[in-house]
Amino acid sequence: MKKQIQVSILFTAISTIALGIIYPTLLAGIQLLIPIKSSPSLLIHPIQRADLFQGRPSSSGGSYSGASNLSFTSQKLAQEVNERLKTLTEEAPGVSVPHDLLFASASGYDPYISVHAALFQIPRIAKARNWEKSILEKLVKKHTQSEKWGFIGNEKVNVVELNKDTEDVRP
Repeated sequence: MKKQIQVSILFTAISTIALGIIYPTLLAGIQLLIPIKSSPSLLIHPIQRADLFQGRPSSSGGSYSGASNLSFTSQKLAQEVNERLKTLTEEAPGVSVPHDLLFASASGYDPYISVHAALFQIPRIAKARNWEKSILEKLVKKHTQSEKWGFIGNEKVNVVELNKDTEDVRP
């Protein structure tokens, strides 16, 4: 029994030193040697310009990260969704409004929208930029990411990358 306690204490001490000191120090050292370029797609702020693609609405208003915690029975949530629906329906009458443009992102920093949401915005952007819709359709197609491993999730578009590419295009 005494031997088992000694082995347990020794294992705990070695594990604590290895996993609590050596491993984090090693990773921090590697990070200093190989700087990682941060991606602008990690953060997205609300886009209000008519000539750019807009991401999902933020439940936080873009000022902080966090969910609104409103339930589906909440009157406030229903009011927010109805306001978005009214605005988007006026923008494209007779076209079905994508759900991801109606319901807010929980974190407020979701750079992805559905392909349907990107295509939905093309008429507004084409009009604001005085471009042919086909230019924007090609850009959306270029930035469409397929499902993971061909079957998990849905096709999506990174709004930040798409907007950067949109700013670089000169028709």
